[in-house]
Amino acid sequence: MGLSRSEVVQIKDLVLPYTMVGQAGLDFAIEKAVEQARKGTIFVECGTWKGGCAFAMVLAQKAAFGEVLSPVHAFDSFEGLPPAEKRDGPAALAWQAAKGSPLYYDNCKASLEEVIKARMHLGIYAEE
Repeated sequence: MGLSRSEVVQIKDLVLPYTMVGQAGLDFAIEKAVEQARKGTIFVECGTWKGGCAFAMVLAQKAAFGEVLSPVHAFDSFEGLPPAEKRDGPAALAWQAAKGSPLYYDNCKASLEEVIKARMHLGIYAEE
């Protein structure tokens, strides 16, 4: 059982404010959440930021099956990235220096409270 293209678009539109994952990555996560859920796969997102990609996997299962069959765990330090060093390369140094960029995302920092607020806004509850 898969999702229609409109269901996928609807899920992505809902979670976009809460993720840095691009369109292709969200498509992949949603597809795998539906494909692997019946197999008992446990999903883990490391570096969840505001939870959007993890929430997409939950919403995809709810849309496909009416319930969440496989748990989705989201982990983050909620402290953002450590300071970039020379060994991280010029792209990392340039990205972290570009604090005014719309892709900076406050150095990937978000609070647990922001994740909980997003979860509640999306109608996702802890037991799901």
